[in-house]
Amino acid sequence: MTKICPRCGYPNPDDALFCQRCGYQFTPYPPKKSSSKIIVGAVGGIIAVVVAVLAVFLVMYHSGGVAITGGVAITPQGGTLCYNPFNNELIANITLNSTGKITITSASIRGTSISSTNITPNTLLPGENSVVITFNSVTQQELGNMQSYNIILTLSNGEQISVVANMEEYYGLPTVNQVGTGTMCTLPNGTVKAVFTLHSNANVQIVSGAIVGTELQAYSSEIPLTPGINTVTIYFPNTSGNTFQPGSVYQLSLGLSDGTTIQVAVKYVGQC
Repeated sequence: MTKICPRCGYPNPDDALFCQRCGYQFTPYPPKKSSSKIIVGAVGGIIAVVVAVLAVFLVMYHSGGVAITGGVAITPQGGTLCYNPFNNELIANITLNSTGKITITSASIRGTSISSTNITPNTLLPGENSVVITFNSVTQQELGNMQSYNIILTLSNGEQISVVANMEEYYGLPTVNQVGTGTMCTLPNGTVKAVFTLHSNANVQIVSGAIVGTELQAYSSEIPLTPGINTVTIYFPNTSGNTFQPGSVYQLSLGLSDGTTIQVAVKYVGQC
C-alpha cells in the first residue's frame, strides 16, 4: 500500500513520514478505536458506580442507619418508650450520635397523630446525645399495643430521621424520691424557706406543701418536676410565729398533681 503525496502526487511507502520527492510532511494516521473497547469501558464504569452505591448502603446498614442531614451525620442508637395511663403521658428516651450541631424542632410517632410537647435537650452537639421527648394527651387507643415504634424527628434544616424505640412496661404513677436531706431556714420577714432535691421519673407537679406538725402551708403555686434531678425551693408564710430548733430535722408533706403525697426531710439551719 502506498501513500500518495497531496502536494506532488508522488507515491510513497505507507510508513513514510515525508514525501520522498517534495519533502511534504504527512500527518500520522490516528489509531482507530475499537468499538469493543468502548463498550467494555462503559460497562466497567457502570459496574464501578453500582459497587460504590452498594458500599455506601452496606456502611449505612452496619452503622445502624446513618442519616446525612446538611453535612451533619446522625446515627440513631435506639431508645425506649414508657407510657403512663394515669396522666396519658408518653416519655421517649433516645440516644443519637451526631458529627455536628443541629436542632430537633419536633417529634412524632409514625402512623399516629401523636406529636411532641417537649424535647430536652432539643439541640444535638457533636458526640453522643441523650434526648428525652414528652408526648402529652396520648390515649391507649391511639397508641396501640406495639412492641416498638418509629419516632420521626424533624430537624432545623427541614429534613427528618427515624429512630426505633422499644416500648417498656407501663410505669404507672410517677415515682418521686428525695435525694439527701434538704435545708430549711427563716428569712428576715419570717417566711420559712425550704430547699431540697428530688428525683422524678416523669413530668409531674408539686401542687401543695405543708410542714408536718404545724399549720404552715406553702404558697399556692405549682412547681413542675421533670424526669431526672430537680432542685426545689418552697416558701411557707409564717404569720403565726412558729419557731424551729436549729439542727433539728422536720418533715414536709408534698401533694403531687397525680394525687399522691410524698414526705421530704429538711434540716433547720436558722436564719437565711
